[in-house]
Amino acid sequence: MAVVVVAHSRRSSPEELTRLLDPATYEVVAVPVRTSLIERLAEINPDVVVIDGSLADFDVMRVCRDVRRSVPSRIVVVAPPFEGEAWVMDALRAGADDVLDADASEAMVRTRLMAIVRSGPLRDRGPRRLVVGDVIVDLDGHSVVIGGDIVRFPVRLFRTLVELAHRPDTVVTCEELLHDVWGVEPLPAHRRRLRVAVSAIRSLLGHGPQRPRIETVVRVGYRLVTASVPSTAA
Repeated sequence: MAVVVVAHSRRSSPEELTRLLDPATYEVVAVPVRTSLIERLAEINPDVVVIDGSLADFDVMRVCRDVRRSVPSRIVVVAPPFEGEAWVMDALRAGADDVLDADASEAMVRTRLMAIVRSGPLRDRGPRRLVVGDVIVDLDGHSVVIGGDIVRFPVRLFRTLVELAHRPDTVVTCEELLHDVWGVEPLPAHRRRLRVAVSAIRSLLGHGPQRPRIETVVRVGYRLVTASVPSTAA
């Protein structure tokens, strides 16, 4: 049975979407969009995520990018009313596999949802884990293994580490981290919170000969620097 998650606003009623999928064929789980969304998706491991942006009261594009980075699921976005072609293109660029109009007929929504579900999950899209030195970030299991030991990362720290590990030895700006992970603008108070989070990640990573380290690029952002391990003769 395919598992479908409907990610919805806390002000919306997910029943309108969930009733369009036959409960004898699909297991449908409604999850509100909030900071724990990605953690819940990692636990559920759905085949399809339907992001209900019909009320336009959260950043649909950011949520779409977060889901695409974190779980190997197909993504359907329900657009707010009266959005045009540019909005649809932005959603597709953010990772959506299909975009539905909020005012589309019930028959159209049901048919297109069924078509996406039938096409199956994207188990082969993107890495299932990121390996940097002796740090393994398991995207599906939402876990981090450091030097062979499992280390628990709170969800915000995990997502920050994922952003850095996706681009090792490359500067990730504070603006990118605050927008994509924290969902806020880079105000001074938010930058301080980011510095505290990076400091906590450094403590969790610890030190080792193969351990990557987080380097601060002043007034720009952070870089996950891969360890330089001397080569040894065989």
